[in-house]
Order: sequence, then C-alpha cells, then structure tokens
Amino acid sequence: MGFRFRKSFKIAPGVRVNVGKKSIGISAGVKGARVSVNSSGRKTTTVGIPGTGLSYQKTEKIGGTRKAQTGGFDDLPETDGVEPANLPPIVPPPQKPQKPASKATIVIMRILAVALIGMGLTLTIATVVGGLVATALGCVLMHKSRWHDAERTGKLYKPAKRCRWQYVVAALFVFFAIGGKAADTPADDTAEQQAIAEQQAAQEQAEKEAAEKAAAEQAAKEQAEKEAAEKAAAEQAAKEQAEKEAAEKAAAEQAAAAAAAQTAQEQAAAQQGETVYITPSGKRWHRSRRCAGDNAIAVTMDQVGNRTPCKKCA
Repeated sequence: MGFRFRKSFKIAPGVRVNVGKKSIGISAGVKGARVSVNSSGRKTTTVGIPGTGLSYQKTEKIGGTRKAQTGGFDDLPETDGVEPANLPPIVPPPQKPQKPASKATIVIMRILAVALIGMGLTLTIATVVGGLVATALGCVLMHKSRWHDAERTGKLYKPAKRCRWQYVVAALFVFFAIGGKAADTPADDTAEQQAIAEQQAAQEQAEKEAAEKAAAEQAAKEQAEKEAAEKAAAEQAAKEQAEKEAAEKAAAEQAAAAAAAQTAQEQAAAQQGETVYITPSGKRWHRSRRCAGDNAIAVTMDQVGNRTPCKKCA
C-alpha cells in the first residue's frame, strides 16, 4: 500500500481546490452535480440523485476521449494457495505511452494558478495563513503548468531560481501582509478606544444614577423630617389646647365650687337666722307653733342647740 495525500479547500460557495500527491485540481457544482478539473488534464463529471445513492461519473482527458477502464491482477480468481496447472504465464498488458497535456489544459492550469495567486494575495490582508496557503497552491500550479508546457513543446524546463515572477509574488505577499497588519492595528486601537469610551460612559451613567438616587433619598429624608416636625408641632398644639381646656375646666369647676360653697354659706346663714319653735323640755324643734304646743317658745336656729328637727313639720 502506497502513501496517499489529499486535501480540499473551499474558496467560494460551490467551488473547492483539491490538492493530491500527483496533481492539483479545482471542482465546482452543487449537490448532485459537480465538475472537476486537475493539473493532469483529467476532467471528471459526476451527476447523481441526492439521497438515493444513484450517480453517474464520467472521466475524460481534456481535448481527448473517455478513459477506458482496464482490469488488473486483482481481477484473477483466487486459487487458495494451489498453483494452477498447464496455464500460460500471465503477461501484463503493454502500457500505452502517456500523452502530454494539451494546450487547453495548460491554459486552464495557468488561469487557475493566477486566480489562486490573486485570491491568496487578497486574502493575505485578512489572514496571513490563508493567504500563504492559497498563494503557495497557485505557485505550485503555475510551476506544474510550465512543466507540462515544456514537456509538450520539448523545450528545457527552467529551474525555479530563474523564474522572476515568483520573486514578484513573494514581494507582493510581504507587502500585502504588512499592509493588512497595519490596517488591523488602527481598527484594534479604534475598537479599544470605543470600548474605553463605552466603559467611561457606563461609569458616568452609573455615577449619575447614584447621584440622582442620593438626591432622591435626601429629599425623602427632608420630607420625612418636615412631616415629623409638623406632626410634633400639631401634637404640641393639641397638648397645649388640652391643657388650656383642662385649666379652663378646672377654673370653671373651682368657680362652681366656690359659688356652691357661697350658696351653702348663704343658705346656712339664712337657716341660722330662721325662727323656729321649741319647748323647754322638748328634744325637737318645730317650724309650726301649733305643732310645738301651747308652751312653745320662738327662737332662732342658732339657739336650737342639740335638738333634732320635728318629723312632722320640719
């Protein structure tokens, strides 16, 4: 089993570059239909129905005929280690001389090489690795086309060191790489400055919101203190009003008590000067002379002494 190498790169929607051990090619198409062309001048057309597993593939040389399918030694039946008898020796079929690549194939290869080199140099502005891969593939394809051209015309192929165009491509690659790096730096600085500006704006907005919140809290605190002071003043006024009313009520009660005492004194004085009737041996005083009897004596209340009032007339 020999060593194999194959790598595929996508360069555009539906277009891929295929790199193998012996050739470089490009393929284009959609799902179910694809056409591939490689640096050996082979064109492969594949048509199929997606999802069914059915497909048709045609391989041919550009400018030539369809490639015939030949069998090899693997097509012989197995003998399970037993040497067949009386069989003629197996002679491999003669190899057909390989035709050199056609001029159309060489032109297509050079067009692909130039396109890859141009795409790689353009891609270098964005990413150096991708640009290097595409540019290198274009250069390899260009050398391959020059080798096929020399083989077709019979001329001597120039060594790589005598191809001045590759120095131009290398210089352009370095130029685009440096330019892309220089173009990325201001963008990074701009993005960093924009991020710093956004951070400062966010910090200023946070400080502004904190100041507004502190002002609102201070205003709420002052309003609460004002309401507490008004409530305390109202309570003090109510308390003073209650004390005033209590003092007025006490004064009124005191005046009423004084008036009642004076009335009682006047009544007592009037009672002391009232004329009543007693008997020398009686223990009661009377308001009616008839009730007191024939020997009644008229006296004032202060002369009654310890006599009690009469239950009938007093």
